Amino acid sequence: MKTTRRIFLLGLTLLAMTAAALGQEKSAKENTPKYRDPSLAIEDRVADLLSRMTLEEKVQQITGGGRGEMEVIDPTGTFTTETARAMFQRWWDPDLDMTPRKSAILRNGVQRYLKEKSRLGIPALFMGEALHGFMEHGSTSFPQAIGLASTWDPQLVKQVFNAAGDEAGSRGAGQVFTPVLDLARDPRWGRTEETYG
Repeated sequence: MKTTRRIFLLGLTLLAMTAAALGQEKSAKENTPKYRDPSLAIEDRVADLLSRMTLEEKVQQITGGGRGEMEVIDPTGTFTTETARAMFQRWWDPDLDMTPRKSAILRNGVQRYLKEKSRLGIPALFMGEALHGFMEHGSTSFPQAIGLASTWDPQLVKQVFNAAGDEAGSRGAGQVFTPVLDLARDPRWGRTEETYG
């Protein structure tokens, strides 16, 4: 009789623990913002996120701004917040010797901080220049778009920009500025070399 009672009490305890766990899970799901719920449609998640973002947060996302105030969580110990900010201050310096590995570590450190410590927990949209290859130290430089157009080889052009995209992605840049599709009609326009003809 005592064994039956113990099994019964154990069963009740397990049932109560399971019910409590399910209640906590349901409560957590109800408190989770829609933009963090992967079961919802992307459009609904985006609409929810945009409604929560301030104007400043939106501008920073589309301009790549705010790098001077960024912080990092870098488990490799390569960057502190101070050294990361100093690096971002020199980002467009042609003498900046930033290897692909260091670039990836820096951007990953910023992303980790943003995902773990920022108000919304969303990553930054890092951008870069890729008119004729990804424009960071150690990346491949290809001919300008107008030179590539003169090859009359669309498959080659695709390979060039796949390579540029791979190099940007390996450094943590998720958006690049690439050639425009405009046709140059006046050589006095200052960006003729960025076109395909």
